[in-house]
Amino acid sequence: MTVVACGRHRLRSETRVGIALPALRRHRGWDRQPLRPQRRPSTPRLGRAGHRNPRPRVGARRRQAGWARVSPTPLVLFVHSIGQAVQAAHLMPPATRTLRACSAAFAVALVLLACPSTESGDDVDATVEGRPAGGDRTAGAAEPRSDSPGAADGERLDWALVVHGGPETSLAGSAAANARLEALQVVLDAGIQRLTAGSAAVDVVAELLRRLEDEPSFNAGRGAAFTDRGTHRLDAALIDGRSHAMGVVFGTRNVRNPIVLARRLLEQGGGTIRVAALADQAAGELGVEKAPQNFFTTPPRLLELRSARRRGEVDAVPGVPGSVGVVALDRYGNLAVGVSTGGAALREADAFSDVALPGAGLFADNRSGAAVVLGPDGSLVRRMAAHAIVERLRHTEPGSAVESVVEELPGGGAVALTAAGTILVSPPETGLWRALADASGRREAGLVRAEEPTVGDRRGGPPGSSEGGPSSPPRSDGE
Repeated sequence: MTVVACGRHRLRSETRVGIALPALRRHRGWDRQPLRPQRRPSTPRLGRAGHRNPRPRVGARRRQAGWARVSPTPLVLFVHSIGQAVQAAHLMPPATRTLRACSAAFAVALVLLACPSTESGDDVDATVEGRPAGGDRTAGAAEPRSDSPGAADGERLDWALVVHGGPETSLAGSAAANARLEALQVVLDAGIQRLTAGSAAVDVVAELLRRLEDEPSFNAGRGAAFTDRGTHRLDAALIDGRSHAMGVVFGTRNVRNPIVLARRLLEQGGGTIRVAALADQAAGELGVEKAPQNFFTTPPRLLELRSARRRGEVDAVPGVPGSVGVVALDRYGNLAVGVSTGGAALREADAFSDVALPGAGLFADNRSGAAVVLGPDGSLVRRMAAHAIVERLRHTEPGSAVESVVEELPGGGAVALTAAGTILVSPPETGLWRALADASGRREAGLVRAEEPTVGDRRGGPPGSSEGGPSSPPRSDGE
């Protein structure tokens, strides 16, 4: 007879100790209590200066050393459970031990047959490092499409730039066409130089638009169209695609470069809009250069105003208003977009242009792209055209994203950039003056017509365009 003593109680049994131990556990309540004593919470150790400086645990030290934490596989968990069963086997009767050993061996055989074997250790190392085994892509993984938004050639260009000088109008003759082409080439050269040097996209856009505003050949800044009261009202906007900060001015009368004021407003708050007299007042407070009204008057615009008054025309000239716009992608992956315009000729003095309204005429988002849209006033804001293009660039093919929106605009057009540097141009019916370049060496400048296929990718120019050099200025519609 074996006697097992425990405190004041004594258990007697005619069998071995192995049979008495379960009864002893039940008697003392050990089966309901952890066999291991609870660890007392460690108190934080203090450093020399009295600050908490605990020693990192083993797991933290491994993570700091860069060890990969591998989750236990089902096979590891199964083997662990088998080990626990083997440890408890000495408490079982012989028949039970034999039966469980046979069932365990059968289960192990099934697991080994189901698990694939590896020929070498390369695949195991590749799996731990997080790359597919054998150097190939994981089966079933989606390959990036070359025509997907921002995925042409599977990589992003270092920089890309597209500039537009507005639609072609009957006001421009051959001399004006040559002046526009020359101005676009000069601005394009300046943009290429700054983007190659690593300048931020928002700075490049603001600088190029300032230069375009000083050119009398465009409907922006000097050379802006007249309102119905014979005055000049200028609009401009600038958006940063990284932070979505913007600066917008409407109806300025005495600011020489409205885009400079928009840039200052962007730096001040990032969501500021100034209108008319408040815009002129903000220009004085921020130190932006001012100019009198006659500074913006040019002979062609004055002739246009006199001809309209002689014919008794009092309404705004129909069609797409002239404007200038720039979209840029810098080497840091940031997009920026900006526009400047004098509005439609003979428009109401208190009216504002849709093209300078964020979301309607321009928008930028680093996640998808940036766009500038041209169209009659009223049509852009009803459809929020620029925002619609940028959102569709995230989900659809770039060409379809632009064309699907432009088709809804009567006589409208657009220029856009995807997050990967894909340049997209869709001119209005009368044609569009544009210049573009990117880090791959592509460079174009000139007038592109609506009948020409103009939605190109970043690997080359669109069919029918003069790649590698400027196109010759064609005759204007009014000649």
